Amino acid sequence: MNPALVTPTRWAPTDGQRGARTISTQTPPDVFDFVRHGVLVKTDSCVGGSCVYVFIGGTSSSWFGGADRLTVFQGGAEFVATGNKGFASSLTVKGYPLMMLPVKGGVKNFVQPYNPSCEVSAEQKLVNRLSGPVLRGIGMVQQAINHLSWAGAGMIPTYVPEILYDVYSRTLNYTTQVYQREAPNRNRYFIVNSVRQKLIGISDDSPTFLPTLIGMPDISLMDLPTVAVYPNLGAVSGLCRRSDINLIKQIFTDLDLYLKTQNPMIQGAPVLVGGLCTGECSSLNVAGFITPPSSTYLDLPQYSASILYPTPRSWATQDLEDYARQLGIYDQFMTSFNATLKAAEAEVVLTSLGLEQEIATKLINSVSWLGSLFQHDAKDVAKMINDEIKREDHTHTDELGQELHDAYLCYRFGHC
Repeated sequence: MNPALVTPTRWAPTDGQRGARTISTQTPPDVFDFVRHGVLVKTDSCVGGSCVYVFIGGTSSSWFGGADRLTVFQGGAEFVATGNKGFASSLTVKGYPLMMLPVKGGVKNFVQPYNPSCEVSAEQKLVNRLSGPVLRGIGMVQQAINHLSWAGAGMIPTYVPEILYDVYSRTLNYTTQVYQREAPNRNRYFIVNSVRQKLIGISDDSPTFLPTLIGMPDISLMDLPTVAVYPNLGAVSGLCRRSDINLIKQIFTDLDLYLKTQNPMIQGAPVLVGGLCTGECSSLNVAGFITPPSSTYLDLPQYSASILYPTPRSWATQDLEDYARQLGIYDQFMTSFNATLKAAEAEVVLTSLGLEQEIATKLINSVSWLGSLFQHDAKDVAKMINDEIKREDHTHTDELGQELHDAYLCYRFGHC
């Protein structure tokens, strides 16, 4: 049931070159915009114990221009995707902040998320099509009711309360940014390590479950969206189970925090339901992903309403590819998927050259998988990285050299 969390772990302003010695007015995402929810799926594309996983979930437009590395946290483990600045936008559904992101990781005993929503039977689809025109003539109210082929309760697993408690409050003290500059005279930012460690720990904890009312439109009216209504007070209810009464008081006295709902951090979270569609599902299923508008009712400020974005048919690799095609991002998704697999191959080669596994992983994760370097095969990529880290202090002016220099900075100075 644990959702996955995604965040940019390396970010640079869009108006400067890689590591340029300039001071930019642009700042990294703030504490309410640096994380999104989703699910993480394991594919059968693996090399040397490292596999390609796919994150499906939320993203933010504030990440698009500057983020060149995204990290997914799931079950206390990290999964990484590194590209050029702006690569996240190419993997995002147009018009929706929903992303399909291939990431690399090595985890034993990984458990796939619950299956996507089960399909409605052919017989039920026929009944819906035949009954639809009759029901739509009864009247506006009855029409709205009968347009719901299924309505009921579900739940949203979310880490928003834990993030507000452990990251926003304790680590950042309500004011500090979640990113730190690589160096005083360089315009690249890395996520604060204490925040990263908090997210690792949070992803291994049990989430908070928000009760959710879901309305599914009639199968014959596919243009109508599925809507989920859920409480905004999930953050407070999650904190109330804690023993820190002073923090509870602080939330109710700090006006800025009290008025801030869990949105937009909750975007991308899976919605779990049981017995969806015809009642033939025997276990929990993922009905969809929370996307905007995530609007708050003016007359009921304790609740939000969001549109659910539908799921793939299954978590099988072929269905994920079909899903990417339906979303209009197939070419970009496959390019990123293949680059992620090549990164896993290059990591294996680096270890064969005598580097420790942890170092090899950091070096591969520090370079872009979508630039000039990865136009070479995995063996050449690994050899060029291995040669780069052995050089004395130096600089590069060409694109390939600058990409390799990220590995050098990682190896020599820990700027990974």
